[in-house]
Amino acid sequence: MRGKRVLIRGATSDIGKETARSLAMLGADIVLISRNAAKSASYGSACRQPRRTPRANG
Repeated sequence: MRGKRVLIRGATSDIGKETARSLAMLGADIVLISRNAAKSASYGSACRQPRRTPRANG
């Protein structure tokens, strides 16, 4: 997803939030759209911080 820009509506809750997180981890540039500007800004900052990718045991 690196180099792709993705627009996500409803990105501060439920499936939109998980989609935004997953696509950010894959390297996509995400644009968050939400009715709550404060939640959107807060979650946008959290998406920018590096996270560890969970690994499956097996």
